[in-house]
Amino acid sequence: MVERLDPKYVGELMRRCIKLSQIYVLGVSGPYVGSIYLDENQKIIGEGHKKIIDGTGLVLHAERDAFNNIKIGNIPKTLVTTLEPCVNFNLKKRKREIFDPCSELIVNEGIKQVYIQRVDRNPRVRTQGIEYLRRNGV
Repeated sequence: MVERLDPKYVGELMRRCIKLSQIYVLGVSGPYVGSIYLDENQKIIGEGHKKIIDGTGLVLHAERDAFNNIKIGNIPKTLVTTLEPCVNFNLKKRKREIFDPCSELIVNEGIKQVYIQRVDRNPRVRTQGIEYLRRNGV
């Protein structure tokens, strides 16, 4: 079991996520999202933000960008993010999304806890990412 984070540390991490989310990337529409992965010692091992994959026009979500920035050998145990991870299982796949939902990535990679600043405002998906994570032991 992963130890719960100190609330002050969560605040510091969330402020860092907000700064990451504010990195301007031409062509990315809101919501702007920043994410950080921590290892079992609560050290930052990966950071990312929502962006466009170079030259493709495809959107890469912050959770996946941060995951891609984890160096080999580090094992993520905790995610801190500014927005509820996407689930989109019941929605028609948009042309600009080629990856599985972030909530699936989190479960498949064995992330044990997630700190989320806000739920998705879209009423079609609001809280579904959180519910998916809870159903799968996160």
